[in-house]
Amino acid sequence: MEKADWKQLEQHQQAELEVLLPQKTAILRTLKQWIRDGKFQDDEPLPSERVIANLFKQPRHTIRIALKDLEDTGWIERQGRNRIVTKTYQVSEFSPSSQSVVVLAQEHWSGTDHLKSGDLWMIVMGTLQALGQSPVEGTTFDPNDLSADQFMKLLSQRPKGVIAYQDTFIHTTGLSILDGIRNSGIPIVVYGYKPELNGYDTVESDQADGTYQLTQHLIERGRKRILRFWEYRADIPDNQHWLAKRDLGYQQAMKDAGFEPLPAVQFPELPFNPNTKARFDMRVRYNTGVMVEALSEYGKFDAVLAISDAATFPIACALEKLKYKPNDDVDVVGYDNYWQDHEFQQWAPFMPLATVDKHNTQIGKELVSLLLERVGGGLDKKSVHRLVKPELFVNA
Repeated sequence: MEKADWKQLEQHQQAELEVLLPQKTAILRTLKQWIRDGKFQDDEPLPSERVIANLFKQPRHTIRIALKDLEDTGWIERQGRNRIVTKTYQVSEFSPSSQSVVVLAQEHWSGTDHLKSGDLWMIVMGTLQALGQSPVEGTTFDPNDLSADQFMKLLSQRPKGVIAYQDTFIHTTGLSILDGIRNSGIPIVVYGYKPELNGYDTVESDQADGTYQLTQHLIERGRKRILRFWEYRADIPDNQHWLAKRDLGYQQAMKDAGFEPLPAVQFPELPFNPNTKARFDMRVRYNTGVMVEALSEYGKFDAVLAISDAATFPIACALEKLKYKPNDDVDVVGYDNYWQDHEFQQWAPFMPLATVDKHNTQIGKELVSLLLERVGGGLDKKSVHRLVKPELFVNA
């Protein structure tokens, strides 16, 4: 590639960076697209880390991590001090066959990141493991990189089936891709559920059952005034569906015990930024203020249901600020079973009394099982919605 070409790409990339956060994911996506588009000649070394860092206006350390991801996933390889595109990716690799299952998954994880039990990518891993043990081949593509031509190629190749993930299709434009696949007659199974997915085969975690188990455990410990402390991501429009399912589980457990449910406390999480000590402290103060309002409006409570394990850390600190001892005066339980590995541990060592593991790898395997049943003709025409039972983990 000539220097003039790089200058043109730099101008184009600068326009993209004005609307995209300069994160590793955006860098990886752009580099992969350039590789797909054939912007590198056979055996041509990639530009140096310094050149790429200047191009993306990012530190060389960030570029080094991104390039290491490309090496680990087979997009590029080392030849001495140079990095070159592998033979596999010197032309567009988007070539689904009629014997393959296409997995549409956002590439937001690579081998250099630490996976947590609740991560979406654990579902993808379960999907790929199940496909590896099945007679069909699995091919993974990031739908955000799917061009119109590639989408038409997907439809024309008519793969055995498609597995997609609701989280990847948060925006309505993504649903048009799903609709196009379904309308073409290609079997498709989607992880997650919302009303717009009526008519699709879907698999999701049983959120109601998970919260029922947590609430029941708290009741067995003698807790009667259990507060739902739902700090949700305002930038994700699908929170309300699964939060409503969790509310149903809580309400049923309270009803079965003969207790009056407390109203749910719902409030948006602070604007997303990289987790830092300053942001954590701000979140603690924010939680403390919301908790003071809840105490004033609903009176004292003896347990808190957090929306996730991550949320238990600022909740515990907020309780301490209000002179309550977490898991003594007020029990705190989480969700997703990843508290052991969360970075908040460095600022507030804490262990939720209990949590729930959604068994995301099992969800991934269930997606494959349902798709193969559909492909094999073992189901009637009516769409299927399957729930995977979560598991309660008691820590103390």
